[in-house]
Formats: sequence, structure tokens, C-alpha cells
Amino acid sequence: MQKNIFIGIGLAVTLTACSSDTAIDTVKNSSVGGNHGTVGELLASRSMCTNPRWSQSENGAGISVEYRCELKGASDYFANAAEERIALFAGHAGDLSPTARRIQRQEQEIAALEERLAGYRVALEDPEQHPDVIGQRKQLQILQDERAALEALDASAITSMSESEIDELPHHNVRRQAASHLSLRERIAQDPDNRGLLDREARGERAIRGAIQSALRTNANLLRQRESQVERVLAGAGDNAEQRIAATTNQLEQARQTLERSKAQHQKSIERHEELSEQRRASTRANYAVNEAEEVLRWTVRGEGDDARVSLQDASVMLTREDEVHDWTYSRPRLLLAHIGEAEREAESLDEFFTGRYDSNLLRRMP
Repeated sequence: MQKNIFIGIGLAVTLTACSSDTAIDTVKNSSVGGNHGTVGELLASRSMCTNPRWSQSENGAGISVEYRCELKGASDYFANAAEERIALFAGHAGDLSPTARRIQRQEQEIAALEERLAGYRVALEDPEQHPDVIGQRKQLQILQDERAALEALDASAITSMSESEIDELPHHNVRRQAASHLSLRERIAQDPDNRGLLDREARGERAIRGAIQSALRTNANLLRQRESQVERVLAGAGDNAEQRIAATTNQLEQARQTLERSKAQHQKSIERHEELSEQRRASTRANYAVNEAEEVLRWTVRGEGDDARVSLQDASVMLTREDEVHDWTYSRPRLLLAHIGEAEREAESLDEFFTGRYDSNLLRRMP
């Protein structure tokens, strides 16, 4: 943003006055290059500044010709530029959202602890409601459902099942044996006269029935173990609930204290963030509080008449801010006039002119 401002203001000049001094006339009549005509024609065709002034003085290398012009609307432009920069700062300001998300997670943790504590208090009155008992009951129900499904299986029907139907069978042993039988059927389809394969197929139903019985025995053992586990957990549920109530109460208190500290720190961060933002806004407006802007172009004329040689030595913008004067110098002054000529025909406003198609490296930054 800052480079564009420098460039725009440095280029926005005009000339409505003229001089009869020889060196000044020589500069005005010199060619800009390209299709831009002379320096005098180019500057005279513009309307973005007032009070143009030409002067000349002798120096050791020849005659120095200086042109000055006060830019129109510079203070308003810089005021707008300050607000744009402030908006840019706001978009890149410190992000407080991680702290806010951490507070949200802490609040969720507290809600979970409160819910858990309420559950333990219920379990103290009714052991069947203890979370551990409920969990064991769920595991027991899964085993009971598996047993019912195994008892309902028909080995004969399984021998003709598809792959998708086999995937729905209970217990991995039964699924593995059924998949093996399906593979055997597919091989027989490729070699229907293979006696060995046909004999294995004839024994397939018996093998599947054996897998079902094996799965039922495993299930019965697991059921006995789970029922014993439920009884042990149920017997100790009361004492366990008291211990967990005490532990969870302590956790809950610590979590609440942590949340309060996080909220206090977050509020301080918000206040500090706003304080720094206000300081940045104030300093930005002060830095951009330009009272007036004046462009200065300097040429050196060597020789006289047809032998005169004109060279653009430097170009700068003199910015006045309160009692300070800053001199912004173009790093490539020889391209300045050509850039003015290109942009002026398209610019419809001062802002468009300042932010036009200029090389952002034309100017050095303000000291």
C-alpha cells in the first residue's frame, strides 16, 4: 500500500505556467520519448496539481532547472490510505480464537464431569445404574445376542450362501468356514468332474456344523466369565461409587478453577489487544496526517542552443506533516515522465491515479 501511495503522489504533477528563461525553455522543449511529446506539453496537459513553479540556478555541472507543483487532494488521499491500512492491520491482528476455543473445551469438560458425577450419585442409591455395571451388562447382552444368532443357524442353508450373506453371519469361525465352502463351489464350477473337490463339497455341511458348535462352546465360556464379572462389579458398585464421587468432585473443582483463570486471562488479552489496536490506529493516522504534498523535479542543462544537453537528475515528493518535511525520492527518475503520460489518460480520480499501473519499486520508502 505504502509504495503505491509514494508512486502516485510522485507522479501527480501539472504545469500551467511557463518561463522565458533559456534553460527552463530548453527543458520544456526537450523530448520525453515515445509518443509523449515534450516535457512542457506533457506537464501542461495535466490537472492534478496547482501553483506550478519553475526556477533555475547555476551549479558546477551546468544550469539546474527545478519544477515544483502542489498536489491536489493529498491530505484526503492520505487520510483514506490510513484507514485502509488500519483495516489491513485489523485483518492481521493477533488471533484470540485459540483461547476462546480452549475455554469452550474446558466448559465442555466441566459439563461432562457434572454429568458423570450425577451418574455416580444415582449409582450410590441403585448399583444397577453404576456406569461399570451398565457397561458389563451391555457386553453380556452382546454375547447373549450372538448365542441366539448361532443357535438359529442352518448349516445346510449356509452351504449355498453368497459372499455378502456370509459377511452377515455371527462369529468369525463360522464366517471363515462358510467362505472356504464358497471358494470350493467356485472351483467346482470351473472343474465339475474333479472327484476330490466333489468329495470335499459333500463334507462341507458337516464342517460348517462343526464350526457352529465350536462357536457356541466359545460363546458359552465367555458368557460365564461375563456373568461372573457383572456380579463382582455389582457387589462393589456402592463403594466404587463413593470413591468416584469424591474423585470426580475434586476433578470438577479443579476444572472450574482452571476455567475461571482462563476466562480472566482471556479478558486481559482482549483488553490488551484493544489497547494495542488503538495505539496502532492512532500512530497510523498520525503518520499519514499529511498537510500538503509538493512534487519536485530537477534537470541539469549543459551547453547552450543546439548543443544543449538535458538530463533529469532526480524527482521527489516533499510531504509536509505538522512541522516535519519528508523528501521521498524516486529511485528511477528517468522513467517518471513516461509513467505520468501513460497513467494520466486513464485516471478518472486522484485515487485511481495514485493506485494505477506503476512499478512499486519506483520509490524508496519514507525514512
